[in-house]
Amino acid sequence: MKEYSKTVRRIPQFTDESRERMTLTFGTGGVRAVEGLGLDRINDITVGAVTAALAKALDLGNFPERGKGKEILIGWDTRKNSRLYADTVAAVLNEKGFPTRVFPKPIPIPLLSHTLKTGAFRCGVMITASHNPAIYNGVKIYDGGGVQLLPRETSVLEEKMKKLDPFAVSRMKRKEAEERGLYRLAEDALNGNYIAAVGGRRVKDSPLKAVVTPLYGSAAAIPRKVLSRCGHHVFAVKEEETADPLFGGLSAPNPEDPSVFAAAERLGMKVGADLLLATDGDGDRCGCCVWSGKDFVPLSGNDIAALLLAYLCDHEVVPAGGFIVRSVVSGQRAEAVAADHGLKTVITPTGFKYIGDELMRDREGKFFAGYEESGGFLFRGGASDKDGIAAAVLLAEAAAAYKKQGKTFLDVLKELSEKYGAERTLTDRFVFPGAEGDVRRKECESYFALNPFPDGEISRFADTLIFRFPDRTRTALRPSGTEPCLKIYHTAVASKKEEADALLAKTRRRFDDIVSVFRGEKN
Repeated sequence: MKEYSKTVRRIPQFTDESRERMTLTFGTGGVRAVEGLGLDRINDITVGAVTAALAKALDLGNFPERGKGKEILIGWDTRKNSRLYADTVAAVLNEKGFPTRVFPKPIPIPLLSHTLKTGAFRCGVMITASHNPAIYNGVKIYDGGGVQLLPRETSVLEEKMKKLDPFAVSRMKRKEAEERGLYRLAEDALNGNYIAAVGGRRVKDSPLKAVVTPLYGSAAAIPRKVLSRCGHHVFAVKEEETADPLFGGLSAPNPEDPSVFAAAERLGMKVGADLLLATDGDGDRCGCCVWSGKDFVPLSGNDIAALLLAYLCDHEVVPAGGFIVRSVVSGQRAEAVAADHGLKTVITPTGFKYIGDELMRDREGKFFAGYEESGGFLFRGGASDKDGIAAAVLLAEAAAAYKKQGKTFLDVLKELSEKYGAERTLTDRFVFPGAEGDVRRKECESYFALNPFPDGEISRFADTLIFRFPDRTRTALRPSGTEPCLKIYHTAVASKKEEADALLAKTRRRFDDIVSVFRGEKN
């Protein structure tokens, strides 16, 4: 294992221009960027600088005091250099006198979050780029309760990052850290504790057949083990349980993309599966496809939220005065389901960290569930961040219960549409190419903010512009916090699916025509 010297390390490949200042910032999910040389990329130097800023914040008390211990828990995913960066984090923290415990193998995000929430740690660090393509990597930082840091905390770290010399960050050698008791490996019991927690929902005589895949990510065999423990008939895409930093050639390990289910679909057809379940690169998102009798139909994150809320409200104790939490860009059908069961809705900016924070600030046991449109879901009593593995457990349990009634998720969604209206959603991601791409993106956002549509209403929620129209369509527009692009979320509600789809297409064209001008596609 590589050992680091305390001496200042200079990397000659970095140009003088790249040394000027560090430009990486915290987005929706930590610090995330393409790997490579330069202070605007993820590499050993920039990861060390982020860690040095964390150490400074801990030293000065500029950090949430949710932790119950002294150690800092460090996890990493299956990307090419994630283990190297995890060791960098430990070496920098050890040099500053902070004890660390490092997982010896890749782990999913919810395992880290659950361990922080239930154990005795000061905070946690995860090396991951989640669902991004293989060329990305990043750093997520968690407080001692298992919640990702909020902007009020990450802004402090960013200020400290700007003031330090990233090339002068010292590190402690592994041998010295071990001798001083500052470096320990995390034991397998931590994995076992998490598996026992999420695998405790046993289903007697489950008729469900489910195919599961972690898409070569750090959830690995955990979804298969947990769902089997719960009593379901589980079939794994074995080759995709193997860690692969290139994710088997997938464009990205993102279960929002139906194309990633190709291997799972082939296996599902072979074994007669009811469900296909996929977790993303670090296991915090879950995607789902349902057998229709002819083919496998992908569900959106909003569909999943509505289905799970409907099932949980009917089968769990709903707390009096309870609430759910959703991000501002997420669908509202699940919110309507919750309201019918006496649950209020708290709306947060985009980013599951806000939902986790609402959970941890709830002292009266009123939090019931939280969701976001991109496939993140969290039920009370679990981790403090979104949990794709726990969501898979809930989806399998609900699907098994409905199968015993002779129904599938598609039948249940039809029932929800008849009661609340057919909600259809669509998310567009626009990259603005060229050297002036970011300038064009900002100009595009400003145009929408300053030129509202004459037949609609416009409002702002945090970094998100929201447009509402008389035909019950809604569009939310925001810059991505994890990728260099603009994201536009369209929602339409109508009495029938086909009508909602038509409204969605109409609204989408209105926004696409404007965006295409700023992207240089139209004059």
